[in-house]
Amino acid sequence: MLPAQPKGYMGQMPEDVAVDQEAETEEFIDIYRLKIRNDPKIITPRMYRVLKNGRYEATEAKLARRYLNADDTLLEFGSGLGVVAAIAIKRAKVKKVVSVEANPDLLPIIRDTLGNSGVAQDKCELIYGAVSLEMDDELTFYRRGDFWGSSLSPQPGKVVSTETVPCIDPAKLIATHNPTVIFSDIEGAELELFPALDLSSLRAVVMEVHPRVYGDKGVCSIFKAMHDKGFAYNKQSSGSVIVFQKM
Repeated sequence: MLPAQPKGYMGQMPEDVAVDQEAETEEFIDIYRLKIRNDPKIITPRMYRVLKNGRYEATEAKLARRYLNADDTLLEFGSGLGVVAAIAIKRAKVKKVVSVEANPDLLPIIRDTLGNSGVAQDKCELIYGAVSLEMDDELTFYRRGDFWGSSLSPQPGKVVSTETVPCIDPAKLIATHNPTVIFSDIEGAELELFPALDLSSLRAVVMEVHPRVYGDKGVCSIFKAMHDKGFAYNKQSSGSVIVFQKM
């Protein structure tokens, strides 16, 4: 039998206690050569650990560095902390990023991430709202404790509050900005969104799928819809982050 491990307060391991104490005083978190503002209203202790361990959007960050190039214009559905947008501009040297984010609390953090990375303001257009096929002017956005679980759906997971956010027409975004690549992490909304969009101008879609929301059947439906639109699975995919590349 292994010896019992010493614990700190509230049953935490000593290393967890140290991390929590560090989280209370650290102004910025360094990840992928970027500086993320450590706002305790946004960065929960759990999220702090994920960031410090370099696991936050690790696949997306790698793809932003290695898959994008200087000829690309990136359209991003779900900006999060601005990591992909900053890497795409700073490291991949893309022409421009148009990034949509529904959580209003994240907008100043995204701007900080971009500014602290030396990204010129004219390189990234940040749009507040949620992409949807609905024709309403506004949508209900359901917040969870960790921001990455917030979405347009009341399920799954515990909702801590709701927010009314602008509805953004994704087809209009594509027609206006002519992106070559879309990065999407919209917590399940991709199931209905992408089959309905004209993606003919794109060379690739990098999409996080969410089987927890719509099951394996939903994942199969997405793969079929993307195949029917002329996109194939690319080997740079990893886990739930799928690279659909134009055939």
